[in-house]
Amino acid sequence: MGWTAAGAWEIDAAAGELYCAHFWESAGRSTAFTRRSRLLRLKRGEDLPGRVWSESRTVWISDLPRDADFPRAEEARADGLLGALAFPILLDGRVEGVLEFFGTSSQEPDAELLGLFAAVGVQLGEFLRRRRAARILARSMRELSELKTAIDASALVSVTDAAGRITGVNEHFVRVSGYSRDELIGRTHKIVNSGVHDAAFFTEMWETLRAGRRWRGEVCNRAKDGSLYWVDMTISPFLDEDGKPFQYIAIRNIITDAKLAAGRVAAARARLQAVLDHAAQVAIVAADLEGRISIFNKGAENLFGFGATEMSGRPLTDLHEAEELAARAGLLALESGRPAGGFDALVDRARRGESETREWTCVRKDKTAFPGSLSVTALKDEAGGVGGFLVVGVDVSQAKAARDALAA
Repeated sequence: MGWTAAGAWEIDAAAGELYCAHFWESAGRSTAFTRRSRLLRLKRGEDLPGRVWSESRTVWISDLPRDADFPRAEEARADGLLGALAFPILLDGRVEGVLEFFGTSSQEPDAELLGLFAAVGVQLGEFLRRRRAARILARSMRELSELKTAIDASALVSVTDAAGRITGVNEHFVRVSGYSRDELIGRTHKIVNSGVHDAAFFTEMWETLRAGRRWRGEVCNRAKDGSLYWVDMTISPFLDEDGKPFQYIAIRNIITDAKLAAGRVAAARARLQAVLDHAAQVAIVAADLEGRISIFNKGAENLFGFGATEMSGRPLTDLHEAEELAARAGLLALESGRPAGGFDALVDRARRGESETREWTCVRKDKTAFPGSLSVTALKDEAGGVGGFLVVGVDVSQAKAARDALAA
């Protein structure tokens, strides 16, 4: 049978339909049959391709214009097409597509030809498998290359054998360490050991890795020029068929700036705490915008009788006489024309950018009251706004008693 037209159909899995991916007619003609074929979308069992999809076998039509299950019969008759054959492209027994062929002569089914096309469909399925595998491999290789490029641009990478000898490093490792690739290959990472970490640190690391587990930690290394740099390092073991590591890959991100900044912050906090702790006769208390205490120094502990731990997170107003706070809050409400609470009365002027020193009636842990001179100022946040409040206070009981005695 001489084929004068052919179509290739692919499955749209999301829509559950076949669509015409390609259609060809001899001499490049474009007939009504061709145009309709290219526009069709078919469900299982519909038209010739749909029947092949549904039955997963080759279908032969010997009298195309009279076939009741062929919706394109009228266009086929006008195009002089009388016979047709279609077979599935099979992959693991599943229909992946359909190829159909049309001729201008009518012919009864040929068993040998049907078997040949069935075999061709299986072979095309295997070709499709290889093509898909090649596409997946190409995509994976492309993604791997992109990932390697991204890692090389930002991370220090080294590969070692089971004994810890370096077998490979990326350019970023070479640049940061200051050693050439030739100087590094065959050596262990002792070449960049800074001496900052003790032997127990590396013993724990190697015990973890030799057990086949990933290790992560912050490590200080020394470059060839003697400068130190910190890295956040993750080491992953590669295991053989017996579950034993035969290779390690280490990926490091430089955290030197963050580490130094954290050290400066810690040192500043230590100095601040030392100042607070030595101010044993002066109460220094810090609170957030809601009035919750965050700093309570030794002087505050001595003055109020509370421990710093038990006061952390408690309201600043707990250190004041409730009746006095309520009275001053009432006055503030009258002056401002808006509701005010006890904490508002304490920090109103500081909230407005002013510093205020005033005598308050303070309350100790044992419920005894005493007059305290409290200076309240605002603590600025990073944006320059008010981020909290600082209260510095002293007991003025003796000074108040002296004033009262003079007044009498």
